[in-house]
Amino acid sequence: MRAGRLISSTANIAMKHMNIVIQHKQRRQFSNRTRNDAIQELFRHLESNYGNLSSLIDTGTAAETIVADDGIIHANHLKRLFEHDATALHVRNFYNSESATQLGEELIQ
Repeated sequence: MRAGRLISSTANIAMKHMNIVIQHKQRRQFSNRTRNDAIQELFRHLESNYGNLSSLIDTGTAAETIVADDGIIHANHLKRLFEHDATALHVRNFYNSESATQLGEELIQ
């Protein structure tokens, strides 16, 4: 029952966020403030309804974001990620920046 409420509530927040996106679509320029406000609203809602989100946050090496500067996904990085010994893997220059910008523009249309 609680999971159903979470999904329903999260869907409502997502719809609010989508409305913000639609309002700014014509400009095709999103301010970081608008995004941050929507994200903060989502987490305030989740925390107020379900509480103790901080207990879900990893600490220590498990909270690390592995950064690969050479544009290559390395096996040892994936191993750490899949063993939950890191939270994220950021591979710089993995995807062409012009293509990423174009894809982003297409996704917000």
